[in-house]
This record gives sequence, C-alpha cells and structure tokens, in this order.
Amino acid sequence: PRKVRTWCVPAEDDADEIAGTMLAQILTARGYTAEAVPAGEVSESLLEKVAEDASDAVLISAVAPGGVIHARRLCRRVRPK
Repeated sequence: PRKVRTWCVPAEDDADEIAGTMLAQILTARGYTAEAVPAGEVSESLLEKVAEDASDAVLISAVAPGGVIHARRLCRRVRPK
C-alpha cells in the first residue's frame, strides 16, 4: 500500500458526500489510504482533527453549482495554521 493518507470531505450535501465516497473508493482500490467523511458529520471538531492529522491530502468534494462556495469555506477552515 502507498503511504499517502487522504481525507475526502464533502463541501455541503449528500451529492458532495457521494462524490467524496466514490473518490475514496477509487483511491483505496489503487492502494492509497482514504477516509470518506459523511456529510452529516462535518463539524468544527472534525475539521480540526482533519487539519491536525498527519494526512498527506484533504480532498473536498463539491458538486456544482453550489458546492464551490462551500468548498472555499472548508478550505480556509481545514488549512493548517
């Protein structure tokens, strides 16, 4: 398995969650470690955990048209300080 650890976080709703889950499945099938976060579990404490985790990548799944705005907001919240 590759040593790359990835979180897939949905920007807002179920469509974003489905896209993130599919991406996590593809990454896992290719040998990466990927964790998909359910849309209902995106909270401030979870985002802090993701930001502090020793992950190599955080992928925010956003399905157009509304997901882009929420994805930008999540990027700011997840970025390490």
